[in-house]
Amino acid sequence: MLITCPECTKQISDSVSNCPNCGYQLTAERVATIKKVEKGFAIVCLAVLVVFLIIFLIDIFSSKSPNNNSSVSATSSEKSVWEQNQDFARELDRMEKARQLDRIEEERRAIDKYRQ
Repeated sequence: MLITCPECTKQISDSVSNCPNCGYQLTAERVATIKKVEKGFAIVCLAVLVVFLIIFLIDIFSSKSPNNNSSVSATSSEKSVWEQNQDFARELDRMEKARQLDRIEEERRAIDKYRQ
């Protein structure tokens, strides 16, 4: 079984007496302590994962209930964001056309100035 060296944090075998990377001396007591800590860490990580999964499932099922109006308000707010994006795109188009007209006008002025 692999354990983490407390000195260099590399993965090493639990059957070696010294870490091959840093030379840290491993006794049977130290190996047992490392295994307990790593096992406890794995259990805590698994528990946190299960809690997040439960919260996620509760959120999904509660938002799909027919009496919940939060999905309706989210849809209307998404629609307003979509409308805002459409307005922004129209404004960008208008600005681009105005820039093109300004460039054409500048070119006309330059041509008129050149002709004089």
